Amino acid sequence: MKFFLFIFFVCFVYQSRACTSAIISGKVTKDGRPLMWKHFDNEQQLNKKVLYLSGGKYSAMAIVNAGYKENKTIWMGYNSEGFAIMSTDSGNLRDSVRVETNMSGVFMKEALLNCASVEEFESFLKNYPKPHGFRVNFGVIDARGNGAYFETNNFTYVCYDVNDARVAPNGYLIRTNYSLSGLQGKGHGYIRYKTVEKILERYGGKRLDINFLLNSVCFSLENSLSGQKLQDFENAREHEKHYMYFQDCINRYSTSAAAVIQGVKNNEDSGMTTMWTIIGFPLTSVAIPVWLSTSGELPSIITGNGEKKSMLCNFSLQLKKTLIAATYGDMRYYINTTGLKNIEGTGILQRIDPVRKEVFQRGIGLKEKLKNEKGRDGKIKMYYEWLDSYLKRELQGIKELYVR
Repeated sequence: MKFFLFIFFVCFVYQSRACTSAIISGKVTKDGRPLMWKHFDNEQQLNKKVLYLSGGKYSAMAIVNAGYKENKTIWMGYNSEGFAIMSTDSGNLRDSVRVETNMSGVFMKEALLNCASVEEFESFLKNYPKPHGFRVNFGVIDARGNGAYFETNNFTYVCYDVNDARVAPNGYLIRTNYSLSGLQGKGHGYIRYKTVEKILERYGGKRLDINFLLNSVCFSLENSLSGQKLQDFENAREHEKHYMYFQDCINRYSTSAAAVIQGVKNNEDSGMTTMWTIIGFPLTSVAIPVWLSTSGELPSIITGNGEKKSMLCNFSLQLKKTLIAATYGDMRYYINTTGLKNIEGTGILQRIDPVRKEVFQRGIGLKEKLKNEKGRDGKIKMYYEWLDSYLKRELQGIKELYVR
């Protein structure tokens, strides 16, 4: 009986926490800064928010599960030294010890508050008490232009350096829910891996940038195996309601957030590190840039004290419900594509798009101004105040069109 419960647990965990991620070297980005992207999947924890963290060697901000008085775990974030971390669960790493409680979120919080570089992270991982209590792919970047995945089980790890042409010939690495050093053919996320790979390859010889990742990857609805994609339905009328099975897409029913951390170039001020956060279901949310300030201030729309949840996440999840066929059985794995995009221009994506563009353009404009350290905190605060006011007004108007 215990064996069958264990098998159920393993399958359940990896299906419900099926994240997708990539690290892109600054050598192949348009501005020379590394990029670290993650899509969060956890069907049991759909509500996320962003928190400011202290209590270690460095201050930090991170994406966490909402609804808890105290957050002992994080799922992606970066600190005042420009060090950033994320993870995806792995379903195929060899191990002699069962993982029945995933402790990777606790480990990442400790690492984020105490590591300044990829090198320090590796030392931290080597010396961490064993067995670790996780089988994951840790992704990390730092302010020196370094980036790597550490495929880690209870006792050992294998490192893949994004700047090593032997393992990353195109300047980027992708990880879903299996490890390249693990058992071949085991684990999950092979279709999602191929989808990300195809999207990056499709970009061709052009240099990658934050705008590309946000629009072509974070808001993707595409299946590399079936060939289906959102664009196949954009000429249909809204009332036709074309439903697409999207459980093997980057955006899927269990997706609870996405983020892209834009690092800095070597010898550039680590305070310029930017985390573009998409709290909630990405297809019904907005990418918001956040920076670490000395006050630890964040836009109120993406954070909350104690058990308080994010307003943006709540908004996003409400809109998501209008797109899903039903929440019982496997019906939740079908999404109404014409509700997102249609020939009349009344889809949710189409309504939100102008809002996204305004937030993005103002964020990019502010990032340029932040290169001058003088008055940085004040400029960030003013942007957050505008952002909160603007989004609350605009998103309420959109919500009234779809949520009855």
